[in-house]
Amino acid sequence: MQSALINSVSHDLRIPLVSIMGALQAVRDEHEMPLEADDRKALVENALGEAHRLNRIVGNLLQMSQLDAGFLRITGQPQDVQDLLSIVPIANLRLPEELPLVHCDFLLTQQVLFNLLDNARKYAPNLPFEVAAEDQGDFVMISVHDQGPGVAEAERDKVFERFYRAKNSPAESGSGLGLSICQGLIEAQGGRIWLDAGVERGARICFTLPVARP
Repeated sequence: MQSALINSVSHDLRIPLVSIMGALQAVRDEHEMPLEADDRKALVENALGEAHRLNRIVGNLLQMSQLDAGFLRITGQPQDVQDLLSIVPIANLRLPEELPLVHCDFLLTQQVLFNLLDNARKYAPNLPFEVAAEDQGDFVMISVHDQGPGVAEAERDKVFERFYRAKNSPAESGSGLGLSICQGLIEAQGGRIWLDAGVERGARICFTLPVARP
């Protein structure tokens, strides 16, 4: 496990660091090779995007460590599902008129959504995705459905394993920890998470959260 972690993290940290260093060097050497304003802006935006990517990798590693050690602090409170899904563009939402409150940690649940949305955008860039929710009695189910290549049948049982990358993963697919961490965060809150194998196109990840009781 330690060897796999070192290999995965060293690779995933190196890629964004190289991009950031390249952008900074170009700006530093601008007196030798002047940059157009649009080129300078693009370099800075690229470096900022890679810095955010590094931050997500480090955040995933910290959460994995906390889950392993049993130190993850969960503050469960009644939450409005629409508030949880406020990070999703309205055009991509499909919600019923009414949903019960769910019992969960707001920030940790939004981290799950960030990871799932990040996956959808990486595997299906520039394609629409849908986030839906439905009342299932004791639970509310939330799903993220992209229109990408989907997951091969032989790989479906592995997508929640640590460090696992699907064969069709894009170059910037990350450390292979995102879905594993999502699973840990959801199960720690009394829910479950799974890959829906019944969709005709793309990948649909579903998870449940318990309904808040008086």
